Amino acid sequence: MPELEELQQKGIIRPLDLHLAKMLARLHPKMQNRSALAIALTSWAASQGHTCLPLGSMQGMAESMQEKEMPKTPWPRTSLLRKELLACGAVSEAQAKTLSTPLVLDEHNQLALLRYHLIEKNIANALCTRSRVTSEVDIARASERLARLFPAPDEAKHSNSQKIAAALALLKPLFFLFGGPGTGKTYTLARILCLLSSMKDDGDGMHIALTAPTGKAALRLYESIRLAETQVPTDMKAHLPQEAFTLHRLLGYQPAYDTFFYNESNLLPLDLLVVDEASMVDAALMNALLKALSPNCRLILCGDPEQLPSVEAGNVLKDISRGIRTSWSSQIKNLLSQLIPFAPGPELSVDGAGSPLADCLVTLDRGYRFEENSGIHQLAEHLRQCPNQITLQAGNHFAEDVHIYSLNTEKTKLHASLTQLLAPLNKVTSPEEALQVMVRGRILCALREGPWGVSGMNARCQHILQEQGISLAQKDWYKGLPIQILRNDYSLNLYNGDTGIVWPAARGQLYAWFPEKNGLRQLARESLPPWQASYAMTVHKAQGTEFDCVLLVLPPEDSPVLSRELLYTAVTRAKKKLFIFSESAIVEKTVSRETLRYSGLGQMLAACDA
Repeated sequence: MPELEELQQKGIIRPLDLHLAKMLARLHPKMQNRSALAIALTSWAASQGHTCLPLGSMQGMAESMQEKEMPKTPWPRTSLLRKELLACGAVSEAQAKTLSTPLVLDEHNQLALLRYHLIEKNIANALCTRSRVTSEVDIARASERLARLFPAPDEAKHSNSQKIAAALALLKPLFFLFGGPGTGKTYTLARILCLLSSMKDDGDGMHIALTAPTGKAALRLYESIRLAETQVPTDMKAHLPQEAFTLHRLLGYQPAYDTFFYNESNLLPLDLLVVDEASMVDAALMNALLKALSPNCRLILCGDPEQLPSVEAGNVLKDISRGIRTSWSSQIKNLLSQLIPFAPGPELSVDGAGSPLADCLVTLDRGYRFEENSGIHQLAEHLRQCPNQITLQAGNHFAEDVHIYSLNTEKTKLHASLTQLLAPLNKVTSPEEALQVMVRGRILCALREGPWGVSGMNARCQHILQEQGISLAQKDWYKGLPIQILRNDYSLNLYNGDTGIVWPAARGQLYAWFPEKNGLRQLARESLPPWQASYAMTVHKAQGTEFDCVLLVLPPEDSPVLSRELLYTAVTRAKKKLFIFSESAIVEKTVSRETLRYSGLGQMLAACDA
């Protein structure tokens, strides 16, 4: 198979992809080269976050592979390639009663590894089954509690949609709460938890777990719930959870066996599970989670589908948002109207036949964090709804709180901005203060390596500190060094993306200090899993966190990682100030490029929602 060998030699596919195709070709001698190539590309696609490969997109995908040319093998019509694949012996139709081949081809001509096909099928079936259940509710009792949790609408504080979200979460054991930054997701979620726990009839209360994909996102969820909890009636928050977990910790991940303690044979002992930042959850992890849930356990998935997808294969939250039809059923509209005494407004007057999954969804779209003239808010909304109408030019400030500078022509501005960002670190006197400074401002990069990536920006920051007279005698371990964990360590309860600060203990020895729910804990350098300096971090690693001020640095050359979702995620990490350092042409390309994740889940959800 010279074409496959050529692809691997050029670095377009991995050795694993080549060996899979060659092995299946040996097992099935009648397999044509084009089928083997399709199989190799499907395997490669999984490594890039796709869960399937549309046959009609192979040529386009090949062109996106670092703009390297495909071998001269002529590509047949999709119908002919489908016929060849199904005849090769290694591929079966998705509709077959028994799936025993390593690859599957569905009715939409999407070729997938069997593992991912089954994962997405299980997710779709689980969500659709749960979506068809509607809880019996004491209308009068629930209305009274809703009225206490959400007083008469105050346009300055909350809207009908938040109250409707709480009512819908009571009616539907499966509930999706979507929304961008500052739309009141945590405000609403805290009240949902109070409502559900107060409606439970027995005296034990509701067994609730708060989870997120990463340690920092879980900690932020816990802190946000604790803050929101202070604003709800005292008698309705007795059973709220006092801790938040990562999904891996909740499921009891066993790294030695790559399995979970909780699974379909050992279900989680929960009445309600909340998953925040669900856009970061990959398909395999979502499948493991759904398998471990009791049929009677309520599930709330909370997040922003417009953010970057998960690092691993899949784009579950986006697939859910795309696979759901946009109308509630007449049954749900009627129940909501009974639960909410004030005029329901346009939220309940959606036309259409409705669908089970749509009955489980509320999208919060009104922002409360930003002023109406906030550039950060405007830019985020433009990126979500009408990206083609955005004009971002270096030197032309989008608004008072959004500033755009050229990398090459305004290097002094970058230096000045970095200096200003680092200045507060010189004044802090404790690790608590140092961590607070890091929360107030952070440098975000699209790339890990290179002069405009995390490594380059970290080096610039260390150089600036030396210019300010700060001694870095030991350049990789010194007082005030922010660090970020690069690999999960379950024994230490440290997770990829967690951030800490190097600071001396009482006797002067330097330790790494990390936040936890009751304060800080210190760890010796020798005990830490792999880490790196963290004056700067990638946009991917910044998901689940927020900063008062964000300095976003994009490379001067185009890169496949630059996308509208990456820019949106970076923009929505900023609360007060956003500085973008990039070239206008790069920003334009970034805005116009949507993150592409081939997946069959959205179509599966649409089919079972019909």
